[in-house]
Amino acid sequence: MRKRNLGASLTIRLPAPLERRLASTSRARGETPSDLVRALIEAEVGEAPEVARPTALELLGDLVGSVSSAGLPAGRDAKEALSKLVIDRRG
Repeated sequence: MRKRNLGASLTIRLPAPLERRLASTSRARGETPSDLVRALIEAEVGEAPEVARPTALELLGDLVGSVSSAGLPAGRDAKEALSKLVIDRRG
């Protein structure tokens, strides 16, 4: 098994006969008991799927279009004008 940056550790209690079989099997395969257990867990539960990160629109979608810009100044004066707006989003 290739070495990789591993995060959390997990402690489990094994009955003595199972621990002996784990040690024997890992020695026969030439890998550590941790590597063998990790491979068995990955085979059972599968690799973690890629987690899709939300887009900026998905994160801020409820804010898009929530401020009407009609009548607001442009440029340097816009920041001051926008800071004076009070948005009541309670409906």
